[in-house]
Amino acid sequence: MAENAIKLKNEGNYVVADFICPTPEARNLFPSDIIIWVDTIKQGRFDDTNQMFVKPEKYDFHVTTQDAKLWASKIIKEIE
Repeated sequence: MAENAIKLKNEGNYVVADFICPTPEARNLFPSDIIIWVDTIKQGRFDDTNQMFVKPEKYDFHVTTQDAKLWASKIIKEIE
């Protein structure tokens, strides 16, 4: 997945990826320019992921409520 993202970025495209990266090691595999931590639930549905999850120390946006319109407008304003 990271190789495809790098290729697209090198071609001048924007790349948006939405996935769970429960550990710092997993987060380092994907070369992101912007990190949005969506922190709106206490636990996910997969117990194994919950057990290994480490809160990110570095992120650009920390989404704390389930209000997509609010957060989308805030994030767009910051990255424009």
